[in-house]
Amino acid sequence: GPGGRTDIDYVGPSGHMRTVSYLQVLRGEVPAAQIRGKYVLVGSQPDGWSRRFPTPMGRMSGIEMLGEQLQAARADLMIRTAPAWVTALSTALCTLLMCLALRRMAPRRALLLSLAAVALVLAAAFTALNYAHYWVAPSAAVLMLLACYPLWCWRQQETILADMDGELQ
Repeated sequence: GPGGRTDIDYVGPSGHMRTVSYLQVLRGEVPAAQIRGKYVLVGSQPDGWSRRFPTPMGRMSGIEMLGEQLQAARADLMIRTAPAWVTALSTALCTLLMCLALRRMAPRRALLLSLAAVALVLAAAFTALNYAHYWVAPSAAVLMLLACYPLWCWRQQETILADMDGELQ
């Protein structure tokens, strides 16, 4: 989407795509049927000739990465990265809902709710990535959810201390 980025959903490790030498094709050593109807990408491949880039699937040459991107685009498997405003809005919504939920909870339930909310956010990010190929970074929401519990505990303690001070006076 606008403001977002697309990334490659890698299909396999380095070397899983079939490669043939350009020289062998020129010499007629590769049967035409083997490459007919296929996408042919030309690039330097011999070890030491091409730069290798680190990827989640191992180090790949630029031509392998291009092949992965072509395959992912043709299969509609490109990973779309959520724009920053979507991440910020989802983080704010998670934080607001957590703060509203914690208002009148017992400490043990509040802790369990905080941990369950973190697990839910991580599960939602995992599900969106694996099934919709959409990446919404969960780290900000997870950090905010984890920060809500100690802040809630501090607020509860302040309230109790204020009540005790009122009773003593």
